[in-house]
Amino acid sequence: MTEEKRDVTNFKDDDFHNIGIGIIRHNVVALARQAEKLINSGDAVAVDRAAIQTDMSALGRFLITRKETDIASFKTPNLRNVMITGPYFHDGSQETLWDVMDHYNKGDGLQDPYLDEDIQPLALTEAEIDDLVAFMASLTSADYKERGIKELARQRELSLTKRPQRDTERAFGPKAPQPRPPRP
Repeated sequence: MTEEKRDVTNFKDDDFHNIGIGIIRHNVVALARQAEKLINSGDAVAVDRAAIQTDMSALGRFLITRKETDIASFKTPNLRNVMITGPYFHDGSQETLWDVMDHYNKGDGLQDPYLDEDIQPLALTEAEIDDLVAFMASLTSADYKERGIKELARQRELSLTKRPQRDTERAFGPKAPQPRPPRP
């Protein structure tokens, strides 16, 4: 699939991106160095086990390609039925779609040298965030309509009292310079 012939019916790009999630909990640079040693050992079973059962899972596509640009990169998920597929992100770290939008709104992961260049503070208002969540909720298929309605109400209620990712100052402030990847 090429950029010109991209299938957007599922609202995804079939690509891998580092959206700044791994850096929140892990030192992905140090993990990548550990993973390189494990990969170089030639023990494929140990690499697979580490990719699933250890913090190295935060390295994402890097464990397959061994390219530094793929550190903490994960495949873009399908947005169909996203309302009923939480928790969100590859690590399940966000409970609601409002949390997801807050993450993107502030451009999280700015200290991540491998952050996708398109991750920038969005400076969306609360009304715009509410509209985007409503749009994503509208992508719920008829088979899950009732469940989607209930989940939207649950998430909306949570969003009124619990927004751990909300950072209005950072969302509307100037973008900090992104660090460069370290040299090996």
